[in-house]
Amino acid sequence: MTLDELEIEIHLVKESVVLSRDSRSSEKFMHGIKVLMAKNYIDNLSEEAHRCLIGLGHSDEAETVDLFAQPADLTFGDAAHAHGLDQVVDRAG
Repeated sequence: MTLDELEIEIHLVKESVVLSRDSRSSEKFMHGIKVLMAKNYIDNLSEEAHRCLIGLGHSDEAETVDLFAQPADLTFGDAAHAHGLDQVVDRAG
């Protein structure tokens, strides 16, 4: 489904653009380019993560799930607490 098929307006506040069926072709073109760049970024990130996991010897998807399902190591948190590094310091005037 494309934007032209829908009866809605998309307001992109940070870009000061309103996309609708009546938008200029240049605005639609720029939006399409940004969508393609975002898709490329996501695909590239997925490839890099896949390569990293294969490099670790986890080529099976079931094994990669187990890699991230381990509990966090509390050693750093305990050491930080022992040295008083877990306190928030307000430096705002």
